[in-house]
Amino acid sequence: MRDQRVRKTVPEEMTAVLDDDGHFVVPSFINATIYRGNQECWVIDQVPAAGTVVTCEQSLTMELLYTCGSGEQRWARLPITLVDVSPPEIDIVIDSSGEPHLSFGGVARYISPVVVLPLLTASDSCAGASFTEITLNGAAYQIGVPIVSSGVQILRATAIDASGNLARLEHVFEIRPRPSHTAAAVVRAIECEVAGDGTTTVNASLLISSPTFDHRQILFSSVGVLLRLEDDT
Repeated sequence: MRDQRVRKTVPEEMTAVLDDDGHFVVPSFINATIYRGNQECWVIDQVPAAGTVVTCEQSLTMELLYTCGSGEQRWARLPITLVDVSPPEIDIVIDSSGEPHLSFGGVARYISPVVVLPLLTASDSCAGASFTEITLNGAAYQIGVPIVSSGVQILRATAIDASGNLARLEHVFEIRPRPSHTAAAVVRAIECEVAGDGTTTVNASLLISSPTFDHRQILFSSVGVLLRLEDDT
């Protein structure tokens, strides 16, 4: 006997969207209404079964076994169009001959001389993806070409998958010339702590001033402080 609680009607055709992994999970049509002329019938079996995962297909034909209550059973077909709307993925790995010195707002700063090599890949859950455009500061860029010029570098890439979905990526980094300036340093404050084992910790606060650069251009590799204690040691 048919379950009267279910009122879903089988359409003549159907469109469904693949998820981000390129999957479509077959729904249940059991007990769904199917019309043959003016007669109301209902589905008693289906192929593929509910819960079957279809991967990266463009279409699927459901086979539905139905009855109209007279004991006669027939098969009907339900065509399902599967649509991929998920964009491809673009990944970037930055290889360089030196580590970025500083990062402001997510922008890595390298100090020249340095070689920066962006490695880009495009992928998709289904039929793969390819790059349609890669630019560096507005000019065409070829993957594998090292970047050594000073300045802000804006790398943009666009990829497309087999379904026409687009993905875009922008990556910004900076190569700065190694600064060379003359500056004066004054010790503003100094703290000295001696632990029980005789270990001495010194914390110094320095004031750096120069007429030719500001604090954002300072690059410290090491700072040495010479201390003279009260006993002249």
